[in-house]
Amino acid sequence: MQELTQTGQNLAKDLSNRYNLSYDAIIHMIVAVNNGGDTMAQFNCPELGGSGQWMQGGMTMVGDMFNYGLKNTDVGALSDDEFNSKKSELLSRI
Repeated sequence: MQELTQTGQNLAKDLSNRYNLSYDAIIHMIVAVNNGGDTMAQFNCPELGGSGQWMQGGMTMVGDMFNYGLKNTDVGALSDDEFNSKKSELLSRI
């Protein structure tokens, strides 16, 4: 099981405020990006348009496929911000 470090918790709070998303949605994406080896993510989060995928380099798909604002602003930018963070400082194994 993984747990957020204090740095990870601070980043999640910052991203939650920046993207106007719940803290839980941010945690969901941090875990998804981590599980995808930091280069991709598969997720299923209603707040992020349902099921979807993100891949480093710009590919983003969400279940609400015609919601370009969600894809381009929230999910894509959020995942890019998480990818650019130092992963070793965000998660710890317990």
